[in-house]
Amino acid sequence: MSSGFRCALCCMLLVLIAGCSKKSALEGKLLDAKGQPAGVVKVVAKPVKDGKEVETTVSKDGSFKFKELTASTEYEMLPYFDANIKARPFKVTTAQSGQLLKMEGPQHILFVPIKDGLTARESAFGIIWMRDAGKLGKMNWENAMQTAKTFSYAGLSDWRLPTKFELTIFARYIGPKPSENLNQDMFQNVQPGLYWSSDVDQKNNSFAWAMNMADAKAVSSNKNDTNSSVILVHTIK
Repeated sequence: MSSGFRCALCCMLLVLIAGCSKKSALEGKLLDAKGQPAGVVKVVAKPVKDGKEVETTVSKDGSFKFKELTASTEYEMLPYFDANIKARPFKVTTAQSGQLLKMEGPQHILFVPIKDGLTARESAFGIIWMRDAGKLGKMNWENAMQTAKTFSYAGLSDWRLPTKFELTIFARYIGPKPSENLNQDMFQNVQPGLYWSSDVDQKNNSFAWAMNMADAKAVSSNKNDTNSSVILVHTIK
């Protein structure tokens, strides 16, 4: 074996060893809005740029740890409640090679799915939301109010239209494009248009507040408008 070939081989091995050593660890915790374990079962770490996805299980107390992620790399973290339902993702940049990054404070998860598969609990205020935001279709405000009074779903009655404040939280917690992002979260059929709230516009009683799920902006809309969608909520008593 020539000395030149041996030198080239050694260089390749050194590069390989150096590449393999560029790993770091990450620790974090996933809790609901009240500081309780959110029920997440696994977290998938997906490199923002090219790279291999890695997953880890989540302990009952909400803590998780990745032992080997690519060092100094930005990852998108995808928390999963089961094989199909995931919470809002978050991003983190890993530590330098050989180091451990302990995330500052827990990541809070606002919406937690309920076992019925049809609803989700908003963990800050104890409100139950329909997960199918297209089930009730579109209608005017009066019909929406009446529908809520007689609606029975997921074994629950006493449904109502969300307030303007509740709709604002629903639309804005996940980013600037709520319909797109919510449909990638645990909700489905969220339309990129207006959704009625229960709040009447105090400046004009012929109008009520609605939330635009395309851009998360509140809009005062004529109550007779039949192009606004309906999603209902239930207050836990």
